[in-house]
Amino acid sequence: MKNKKIVFTAGGTGGHLFPSVAVAKEMKKDGYRVFLITDKRGKEFTEKGVFEKVISIPAGGIVGKSKLFKIMSLMKLGFGSFISFIKLLFMRPKVIVGFGGYTTVSVILAGWILRKKVIIHSADSVMGLSNKILCRFANKILTSFENVKGIPAGNNSKIVFTGLPLRENILKLSESKKYKAPSKDEKINIIITGGSQGSAALGKDCAIAFSLLDDEVKSRLNINHQVRKEDIDTVLDIYENAGLSKNINCEPFFDNMSELYKDCHLFIGRSGASSVVENALLGVPSIFIPLWHKDRQQFLNAEQLTSVGGALMIEPKEYSSEVLKNILNEVFDGKKLLDMNKALSQVSIKNGSVEIPLVLKEEF
Repeated sequence: MKNKKIVFTAGGTGGHLFPSVAVAKEMKKDGYRVFLITDKRGKEFTEKGVFEKVISIPAGGIVGKSKLFKIMSLMKLGFGSFISFIKLLFMRPKVIVGFGGYTTVSVILAGWILRKKVIIHSADSVMGLSNKILCRFANKILTSFENVKGIPAGNNSKIVFTGLPLRENILKLSESKKYKAPSKDEKINIIITGGSQGSAALGKDCAIAFSLLDDEVKSRLNINHQVRKEDIDTVLDIYENAGLSKNINCEPFFDNMSELYKDCHLFIGRSGASSVVENALLGVPSIFIPLWHKDRQQFLNAEQLTSVGGALMIEPKEYSSEVLKNILNEVFDGKKLLDMNKALSQVSIKNGSVEIPLVLKEEF
């Protein structure tokens, strides 16, 4: 019988896991048995029934941390590799696919030792450290964007541009959603998120920025605001004192993004690959506040849309409530939202949920 077992591995954030879930669903349609190895955070972002089994292993980052933290992380890497080796030895998959994050290093190294076929996917516009380490062990390197920076030399023959895997409900919405900018007397529907892990900076500071707007603008706002659980009361108090509480929905996590996107006029948040690609696909204008990283991953992701005029960006060092307020006033003035929406039509989107399974099936 043909071995149709495949192991996916991803770090425990939505940016790593959502693409793996989208691809797993497609592989399962053709009878493949898909397993997932992630870290302890990962189970929060996996849908029940998608993976045949979800395995958690120790993992930790080493960038920008103390020597003690790095030593502890290296110990986790070794222990995670040992656990992965044992699990893979018994599961006997034919292919291992890494979707980014430190967890993937342990799993891919164990798979390489066992002489399994290895494929990695780079979600961002610049390759992350984990994938840079793993390039030499990979049979193929899949990318979300056509031109990805930071891929180590000597790997050009391995690169396949597949696009980013898109969530099924977002893809379905894109087939019917037609963007309509709000007129001067209509409500303005806004989504604010800080990524799957939340963001302190995109909680309180965002709420203050909206509280500083003119009363006429504030009266038109409907805001779905993702806020860290420990910050919700503070953020709600800011909105209430600004007379906005009746039009605010604050949650620590939104699991109905496709519903929120249906009538969304403006997105505010981090510029992870998923956010950038989904907003481009849906034609939703964005204000991006990239998460700082030394290789400027999220900055380069955002540039995919800012370069054509479909989004605006605030650098982390320049970000404040006052700066955001000024940009909001610019966005809400005249035809700015509609112009941004039209500019997004220039961005070419490739659906990795379709392209990646085609590549994977070639390995069986």
